[in-house]
Amino acid sequence: MPHMGRIQGIQILRGIAASLVVLVHSQYGDNYNIATDLFSWDRLFEMGVDLFFVTSGFIMMLVSDPLTGRETSPHHFLVRRIQRIVPLYWFYTLLLTFGAVLVPSILRWTTLTPSLVLKSLFFVPSFHPVDGQLHPLLAQGWTLNYEMFFYLCFAVMIGLALGTRVIAMASLFVALWGLSLAVGQDTAFMAFLGNTIVFEFVAGMGLYWVYRRGWVVARAAIPAAIALPILIWLIGSGTAAPLAAGLDQLSLRCIVWGIPSLLAVYVVLALPEMSNPVARALSTLGDASYSLYLCHTFVVAVVVRIWRMLGHESSLAFGLLVILPCCIAVSLLSYRLIERPLIALTRRAAGILTPKPAGAGQ
Repeated sequence: MPHMGRIQGIQILRGIAASLVVLVHSQYGDNYNIATDLFSWDRLFEMGVDLFFVTSGFIMMLVSDPLTGRETSPHHFLVRRIQRIVPLYWFYTLLLTFGAVLVPSILRWTTLTPSLVLKSLFFVPSFHPVDGQLHPLLAQGWTLNYEMFFYLCFAVMIGLALGTRVIAMASLFVALWGLSLAVGQDTAFMAFLGNTIVFEFVAGMGLYWVYRRGWVVARAAIPAAIALPILIWLIGSGTAAPLAAGLDQLSLRCIVWGIPSLLAVYVVLALPEMSNPVARALSTLGDASYSLYLCHTFVVAVVVRIWRMLGHESSLAFGLLVILPCCIAVSLLSYRLIERPLIALTRRAAGILTPKPAGAGQ
C-alpha cells in the first residue's frame, strides 16, 4: 500500500495553487495582465483554482478512507469540514463587512446588503448585485460555495465503498448538470449547478482510488510530467487554444484546466518525500494555503494602493517580487495567529479533541 499519511507533494501543490490565485488577482484593477505579460496566455494562472478542486477530492477520500482516515461517519466528516473551513472564512468576510461599514470607500465594487452578507456567510449561491456574477461578498469565496456543496454530497455517500463512491458522485454531478441545462440557468442555484468545475472533485476522488491501489508509480508519472507542459502550451498559445476557448465558453472548464490539474497532482504523488529547505518551505506554504487564499485580496489592495500613491504602475515584476511575497508573509501570520487558534477554539467548543487527521489540509 502506498504512503497514506500527510502527503508532502499535495501540500506543496496547494501552496503553488494559492500562489497562482494571488498572481491572477494581483492584475485586477491595473493596466497590465500578468498572465498575458508572462505567457501570452489569458487567465493561465486561474488553473490554481482547478488544482485546489482536484486536490480537495483527493484529500476528502484520504481522510475518509476506512483503513487510514478518521472521518468515516457523515456527522464527524461534516463537523470537521465546517471547523476547518468556516471560522477563517467568516473572519475575513466579517472583516470586509465591518471595514465596508466603517470606510465605505474600500468597497467601491459592490453594494453591502444584509442579504448579501448572510448568503455569503452561509454559502448560499447568489448573483452579485453589482456585476451579476455568481460570487459572495468576499469574491474568492465562490469556490468555497462549491467546496461546501461537495462536502455535503460527499458526506451522504461516505458509507459507500471507495470505487462506488466515485461512480455515485460522478453520476450525481452529471444529473445535476443535466438538470441545470434542461431547466435553464436563470436562477442562481441552477447557474451554480451548471458549472462543470465540480467534476474536478470527482477527478481527485478517482485519482485517490488509483493511488490507493498502488497504481501511481514513478515510471507512469514520467509521461504525465512530459505531457503536462505540452498540454498547457497547446491550451495557452498553440493550436489547441481556439478549441480550449470554445470549451471554456461552453462552461467546460473541467476539460480545459481540469485535465492539466489532474496530471499535475498525479505527478506530485509519484515524487519521493524531500527534506531540502526548498521543499520544507513550500510545504509550509501549503499549510498556510487556505489563509493565503482568503487574505490575499486584502494585501493586494493595500500594496497596490501604496504603490500607486508613490507614483508607480504595476508590472509583472511587481506582482512576482512584491505582491506575492507580501501576501505569503501575511498568510503565514494569519495561519499561525488566526487560522490555527480559530480551529482549535471551534474544536474545543464542539467537544472534539481528537488530533487533526493526517493529510486533512483542506
